Amino acid sequence: TEKTYDLVVFGATGNVGVVISEYLERSPRVKRWAIAGRNGKKLNTLRQKLAADGKEATCDIILADCKDGESMKKMASQAKVVLTAAGPYCLYGEAVIQACIEGGAHYVDITGEVGWVYQMRNKYDKSAREKGVCISSFCGYDCIPPELSMGLANKALGSEDKLQSAETLIEPRDMEGTGFPRGTCLTFFGFFRDPVHFARNFLNSIAYVPRRERFAALTSFFLWLMPCWSSVTQGFTVPNFMGIINVFVVHASADALGFGGIKFYDRMPLPRMPLNGLSSLVIVGMFYSFMAFFMPLLVCASVLAGNTIQKMLEARSISGVPSAITDFSLSGVGASGKKVEVNLVIPGDPGVSCTALLAAETALGVVSGKDIPSGFHTPVVALGSVALAKRLKAAGVEVSVAVNGSNISLSEL
Repeated sequence: TEKTYDLVVFGATGNVGVVISEYLERSPRVKRWAIAGRNGKKLNTLRQKLAADGKEATCDIILADCKDGESMKKMASQAKVVLTAAGPYCLYGEAVIQACIEGGAHYVDITGEVGWVYQMRNKYDKSAREKGVCISSFCGYDCIPPELSMGLANKALGSEDKLQSAETLIEPRDMEGTGFPRGTCLTFFGFFRDPVHFARNFLNSIAYVPRRERFAALTSFFLWLMPCWSSVTQGFTVPNFMGIINVFVVHASADALGFGGIKFYDRMPLPRMPLNGLSSLVIVGMFYSFMAFFMPLLVCASVLAGNTIQKMLEARSISGVPSAITDFSLSGVGASGKKVEVNLVIPGDPGVSCTALLAAETALGVVSGKDIPSGFHTPVVALGSVALAKRLKAAGVEVSVAVNGSNISLSEL
């Protein structure tokens, strides 16, 4: 059945939802789309903001509320794909998944709540497959860069080889004025405020990974917690903040793509300094000392002043920094000993602008895809690493791949 819209953005008036909508309004590849949410006044204000050079905005408006199942189903039944930016997803995500399955729309989100996705997969995977609906989570900064770079690296090694270990480094640049969006802050605050919820989510994150891959995933997780020496920077590194999400998603993806058992180091480099090895060791020691003091303090503050902090975070609003750069690199080794490198240079700050670009292009890839698998899948498994990389490159992301120092084009993979 022909749908009214190729794409509907639900939660369009949130921090990331606004930037996604702005991105889609500028894109010449989007013809039939709509913004959706529960507040008609805010949606009208956004639509007016999207209008440029005296022209009317190209999107329509759909009123839909997670607490009103009929309105959600009506929204989904009009869409080929629903991209939801309304978080925390443990509060607002399930209603969208239900509506998409009932309305026959593919689903894309930007969550990093691995435990929640595991619960949703257990509950809805069978019905999604029966309805031919693809449910694709983790389509933002967490976790496309590590998942995509791993997929490209394994492809570049060839069918006779397999990626065995990989170190990823994230280096955001020109980040003045940015921060974490409201939904992300509320999600992490929820974990600190309720340690039982955090523990349950962590156990479900482990369970999200196929059983045969769990030992490798837990190994990578404990490596993530530790200070690690980087052969790339020739210094010690600290954990990438999003590693607690990336580790489990990447291992589940690696298992699905045929290179399970990988050793994965998800890191952030330190600035290069004189005597870099020794200097970085000192800074790493300071970092872990600070975290040992700060984390218990944060938990106590969350328990004692939880309601006040909750209200502050709910009022938080950031617009992202389009001029920032998210530089993501992978250095890996195959079973044959070949060295592979992948670099992604993505416009925008990680939390908002970069995430908006990645999510929008993933959703558009699902819109135009011919063989989109049904059921729950990560974005790279759903679209394929090369197809997604080509789409992102056309959208302005710099993508480079090299094996043993020799560059390989995406068309060669």
